[in-house]
Amino acid sequence: MKQSRAALALRLMREAKWNIINVAVTQGSLEERKASRLEECARPDYLGFGLETTAPGGLSGVRPTTRAKDPQAWSGMVEISPRCSKTSTESRFLSHQLDWNQTHIGTHLLVIDALKLAKKYPLRRHRNGVLGPDAIAELDGGIFGH
Repeated sequence: MKQSRAALALRLMREAKWNIINVAVTQGSLEERKASRLEECARPDYLGFGLETTAPGGLSGVRPTTRAKDPQAWSGMVEISPRCSKTSTESRFLSHQLDWNQTHIGTHLLVIDALKLAKKYPLRRHRNGVLGPDAIAELDGGIFGH
């Protein structure tokens, strides 16, 4: 989870008593770091966030080009991303679709497609200019109101 989104999630966890779940979609781009990154996130003292994974070792090829050129592979990734659209989730914090990193953009699109599949899209969007274009929170209510 990027620092800007993690900071907001940490504040919501501490001040509003939200249960925060970090969904490790890709587990990073460096193959040799994936296992250790997942171990770090799974430690109970890691910010206090819960952790869920999408697949062993994370998903690969989570990019807009995969979505455009390989719809079969993309739909498989969407279908195994259930936490992205789980009913009890009040808010989702995800990469912005205008991020420069293609995997971050792909993660954004993956979550949006999972929400559409679960018939939970569109949602209200809340932007915080202080966090910059990298941060967008997809909300269906919660403490941000209507």
